[in-house]
Amino acid sequence: MSIRPSLGALALAVMLASCRRPETSSAIAQPVGEATVESDASKPVVADEQTQRWVIDGTTLAADPSLPIPLDRALREHGRASEEVQDRILHDLNGDGQLDAVVLLPAPTVAGAYDHLVLLSDGTSVRVLAINELVPGASFSAAVVPLVDGPTLVAVAPRLGGCERGPEWTFLRPTGALLEPVGSVRVEDYDCAVADASVDFERGADGRVSAVVVRHGEAVKRYRWDGTVGSFVAAD
Repeated sequence: MSIRPSLGALALAVMLASCRRPETSSAIAQPVGEATVESDASKPVVADEQTQRWVIDGTTLAADPSLPIPLDRALREHGRASEEVQDRILHDLNGDGQLDAVVLLPAPTVAGAYDHLVLLSDGTSVRVLAINELVPGASFSAAVVPLVDGPTLVAVAPRLGGCERGPEWTFLRPTGALLEPVGSVRVEDYDCAVADASVDFERGADGRVSAVVVRHGEAVKRYRWDGTVGSFVAAD
C-alpha cells in the first residue's frame, strides 16, 4: 500500500522504476486503503479481503477517503478537515486492535505540495504525527508494510531525483502512539543511463512482507528484518 502525491497510490508491494514510466505490476494487489470504512474503529482491516485497484503511478483517488469517527475527530482537532484527505490507508499499525491511518493531504502553505500524516490510536485517544518531522526531505510515497515475523512498519520514499538518485524507502516503526525511525533501504551508486533499478517488497499471498529486494541492473540484493537489531539487514 502506498500513498503518493499526484493523486496517491496504495499497495502492499510497490516498485519504483528508474528512468521509465512505471507500469502496473502483478506484485501490487489487495491494498488496505480499498476497504469500506467501518464506523467501529476497533475492527481491523484484513488485507486479503481487498481487491486490486491501485497502479504505481498514482492515477486514482481513494474511492472513499473518509475516516472512522475517532480518526476523523483527531484529524479535525489537529486542524485539518477530513474533506482534505486525498488518499488514506486504514490499518492496525501498532497492534492494539484499533484502526490507525496514514493519510495524504495537500500542504496548507505550499501549492502543489502534500503532507503525509499518521494517525495512531493511543488508548481512547488518537495521536497525529507528521512524517516530515521524522524523515528529512519531502516524502513522495508512503506505504504500510506488515512484516513476516516482525512488526508492521510505515515506509516513506522521496520522489526520484532524475538520474542521480535511485529508489529508496525509509522505515518507521509504530510503538504505541509514537513512530521510531528504523533505517532505510536504497539503491547505491545509481546512474539510470547505466542500469535500471527498483526497490520491491517481496510478499506472500496474505500480503505480509518477507523481504525488501533491491534490483540494480543484473544485481539483486535482499534485505530481511532482523529483530535483534530492529532494522533490515542484507540477507545475501
